[in-house]
Amino acid sequence: LSGLCILNLSSNNIGYEGAKILSESLKSVPSLHTLDLSCNNIGGEGVKMLNQSVKMLSSLHTFNLHNNNVDEKTSIY
Repeated sequence: LSGLCILNLSSNNIGYEGAKILSESLKSVPSLHTLDLSCNNIGGEGVKMLNQSVKMLSSLHTFNLHNNNVDEKTSIY
């Protein structure tokens, strides 16, 4: 997986638990530059957790979290 550049898991309903597993796994894909997790029902806490993990990916330039049941009070920064 170390050479993976694009990961599209959109519309897979991974939810919070899937986001947690993915978040823990992202460190093993340092070359990732595109991550699409749109339409997965991740929720605010899952998005926060993922955001912390992707901060470690210096090559990431596209991170799509559209339509994941995140309210406007959830800060991902």
